[in-house]
Amino acid sequence: MFAVKVSTDGTIERLDFDTSDTLKFLQTQVDGLIEHIGLPFVNLDAWGNDEAAIVAEPEWNVVATGALLSLGWPARFYGPLVFTGGADDAGNTLGLPEEQADDLEGFLEQTAAEIQYRPDMTEAESVAALGRLGWKV
Repeated sequence: MFAVKVSTDGTIERLDFDTSDTLKFLQTQVDGLIEHIGLPFVNLDAWGNDEAAIVAEPEWNVVATGALLSLGWPARFYGPLVFTGGADDAGNTLGLPEEQADDLEGFLEQTAAEIQYRPDMTEAESVAALGRLGWKV
């Protein structure tokens, strides 16, 4: 099983999902305390750093913001973002099957292409790029 991570520099990375210690795995991937981002209309969970927006110099994750906006989560997203495959009946976090990880990576790459993302974009350029797609941030 897998997870898919979107770093603040736009890097999209497939990860082997370690279910032996889910909390430790997620905290390592988001560089700190985790925050669950509920995505009610898709069979995915997203996880971020609970304090990423309140550090001295927060790093806006433009690709993750675009992806989350298109999935119905209406806010800017800061820090790395990790997608997992929802939860089982006992509430345990599940990994993504290979096909779903493939689809998610394709969706994230398409999102980056649609906003013409590049790591050196200014905040104004990022807002304009997302705005051209009809997203408000």
